[in-house]
Amino acid sequence: IGALELILDVCTCWSSTYAMLTRALELCSSLSAVLLDPEHEDKLARFCITPAGWNQIQSIADILEFTHKGQQRLSADSHPTLYMAIPALESPMSTWEKLQKGKYATDSSMLDVLEAGIKKMGEYYLKMEKSDAYVIAMILTPYVKMKYLEKWWTDKSPTNAR
Repeated sequence: IGALELILDVCTCWSSTYAMLTRALELCSSLSAVLLDPEHEDKLARFCITPAGWNQIQSIADILEFTHKGQQRLSADSHPTLYMAIPALESPMSTWEKLQKGKYATDSSMLDVLEAGIKKMGEYYLKMEKSDAYVIAMILTPYVKMKYLEKWWTDKSPTNAR
């Protein structure tokens, strides 16, 4: 196995923020050692991350893991995945809404992270709503058919197509 390197965030690459944060967490002790090395301390000490900062990075990575998993499911090469697009957006949004009311209810910085994620996913969801292709793909997928829509959607208008 080669040496682990830092991963940079790339705004056009799905899950790159998640990859960057999880790699930084893997390299936490090495990064801290370099930043606190007396030889480099005068130039790098300002970049030192506190234990509370590492905890916050871990929390953000945990939040992003939900979208990373959904993105991975949608990235299949050998079979169509359009039918999974709606659940891939709804699942993290639902989880994040629960985290807002539960685990992070009193943590204003994490509430901001969750709200930004929900807002961004909502934008994608609204774009998706403009096309029937996503619901049709779910209905035409033999093992999905109407099961997802009937189980999770309270608005029954999409299921009226039956």
